[in-house]
Amino acid sequence: MKKKVLVVTSEFPRWENDSTKPSYFFELCQHLARFFAVSVVTPHEFCASKQQCFTQVNVTRFQYFWPSKWQVLYHQENESATFLWNVFRIIQAPFFLIAECNALIRIILSEKCDIVVTHNFFPHSMLYAILNFFLKIPQVLIIDTSESMLLKKKSFFLNYMIANILNLAKCVILHNAYIRYCLEKITKKPFHHKIIPQGINSLPFTRIAHTSKIQQALDLPRDKKIFLFIGKLTCSHGIHILLEAANLLRKQYDNFILLVFANGPLKRTINKWIKQQNMEHIVFFSHLYDRSFLPDYFALSDALVIPSIVDEDGYTDVSTELILQGLSAGVPIIASRIADITNPLKDGCNGWLFEQGKYGDLAEKMKIILQEKPLKTIKKNAQSSIKEYSWDIIAHDLYQTINQLFFYHKK
Repeated sequence: MKKKVLVVTSEFPRWENDSTKPSYFFELCQHLARFFAVSVVTPHEFCASKQQCFTQVNVTRFQYFWPSKWQVLYHQENESATFLWNVFRIIQAPFFLIAECNALIRIILSEKCDIVVTHNFFPHSMLYAILNFFLKIPQVLIIDTSESMLLKKKSFFLNYMIANILNLAKCVILHNAYIRYCLEKITKKPFHHKIIPQGINSLPFTRIAHTSKIQQALDLPRDKKIFLFIGKLTCSHGIHILLEAANLLRKQYDNFILLVFANGPLKRTINKWIKQQNMEHIVFFSHLYDRSFLPDYFALSDALVIPSIVDEDGYTDVSTELILQGLSAGVPIIASRIADITNPLKDGCNGWLFEQGKYGDLAEKMKIILQEKPLKTIKKNAQSSIKEYSWDIIAHDLYQTINQLFFYHKK
């Protein structure tokens, strides 16, 4: 009989092909289901089913506020969010904690789970660390780069809680060494962990793309090189670095445009700056925010630019998943050199790296694309380098890590 694994996360799709959620936990659970009986606990969202089965994965969504359409804690960020909206989210927080505790206790006891896998520190790992004083079931933490802002905060109480959660967990799985560095600064000593990078399902990014539809919908010029930006319009995503680089480049080149597939709090500020610099003919914003269009955007573009930075608070939001998706599609990538996060990229081999925050350095890398240099080798290397990140390899590493815990827990 298969051992039972419960996965607790907020990043699970609401339905099949939900393009608004990252694919990591969906792919993780689908592949772990080959070895274990996998169940998922995740917050309920409006229009989503409370009970659902994805192939062999049973999903339970707990409702934490009524009516369900008023649940806003995991609602997509809205740049027009008001003060009252944020107050409403604060009001819902205690109801969320109570609802998740209830769901965890009910499912763990009824399904007799053997291992609980929790995502990031707050709230899921913190809640289960408290419950585990009574439930006594081994806990595995998965920590990704999105926690870097939290880990950089100089709060004694917060650091104390993080250190205790790490000590109580049987194993901590990290996506890269940068997160380990941040955690060791808090714990002041080594902790039991394993670095297992994100996996990628490359199949959707190698399908035949429909680029003409996007060109028509966005009214893009057909004789220009296209630099693609995907992310959020925030400082940490570095959109201002890309715009400054483009402003510098246009003094020498007029054969390129920027295609911005993003939204966020800086949109009005950015639009104002673009008008001041007379760059409306260079910068195009996509209104097609559905992530199912990503393979088409990759196929349409000549390069993907990821100019993320580490901000004043030590926060960075580099998407390793986005890098892996771009490599799968064979699109050349130009990215900031940030610690261990951009490891999949090898400068000059399957993409290019530039010093973060230096738009002059970024402009030099963009010139390589504009100078019509042959890029077949770069594209071929990009698709070859993705093999070590296939989900078959990543899932097997995760299986071995979790399986060892069963052995030690019995002892």
